[in-house]
Amino acid sequence: MLFIAAFVFSKTHAQSPNASPEILKTFYLMEVSMLKSGRNTDNYCRQIFSSLQKAVDKEPAKAHPFYLAALQIDKNVKEYVSYIEGVKYNLEVNTGGRYAKGELREGQLIGRNNMEYHTKYMITSGNGAVLKTKINKLNIVISNIVKAKNIRPDEILSLKDIKAADNGSQTWESEMFVNSPLATVIALLTTMQKDAKNVGAEAMSEIVSKINAVDFHFDQLVAKVIPKSTMVLEGQKFEAEVILTGYNSKDNNVITVNGAPIKVENGVGKISQNASAGEHKYKGAILVKDPTTGENKSYDFEGE
Repeated sequence: MLFIAAFVFSKTHAQSPNASPEILKTFYLMEVSMLKSGRNTDNYCRQIFSSLQKAVDKEPAKAHPFYLAALQIDKNVKEYVSYIEGVKYNLEVNTGGRYAKGELREGQLIGRNNMEYHTKYMITSGNGAVLKTKINKLNIVISNIVKAKNIRPDEILSLKDIKAADNGSQTWESEMFVNSPLATVIALLTTMQKDAKNVGAEAMSEIVSKINAVDFHFDQLVAKVIPKSTMVLEGQKFEAEVILTGYNSKDNNVITVNGAPIKVENGVGKISQNASAGEHKYKGAILVKDPTTGENKSYDFEGE
């Protein structure tokens, strides 16, 4: 699942009414580690936005849509993380807070062995179900944003709705929050915050990598002469434009002339028709998939 990997930590220890101080300290140290990891991810996200801003300054038309997509991911992740922070704060202040600096268990929860308050708050009051809904919503939001940028969500996320426990006898929230001491629950919630930040950062990183992917890629360069007229009378000037053009020999773009598809070999369309007296005009189009939207874009041409 997206945000709950590694959450089933030692529930056999957690079920004891009085978990040992060593076990409780382990969960506190896990919490501290998750907080540090989350701060590192915050720094990484700031670097991502710095790169995005430079791209916007350099090529605003191309980069700005990606910048907006990253902003949307960042906004939703922060709202989710902030919600969990509020849950944690409620659980802490209603169970005695934390030991003060200089005390024997400095930083640890005073009510670290408490199993009653968070059960009432998360299960009886329904806040665990609200949290589950927010996780599933964040999954959908991130999935939709990365899909819009032609990124397959399953390449960077393990997207699944959080449902009831496997045995069907418990809800997800009861599986997570019942029969666990407060120290375990706070470590769990902090891990969920860290994992959400990691998923958001990974999604934004993929979006950054797509900015240059919106350019059309060419693997062949050829010189082309484009005459202004295909017929020149004696005494008139022959005028033409000479350009260096690129194309992708691996593309199988559909090319049509006068409404009918023509043969394409190694990315090059081949026009062939029988000659007859008189003037003959033609027009056509090359259909190319736009790497930004995934939709076919038509590039029209005509001649005589």
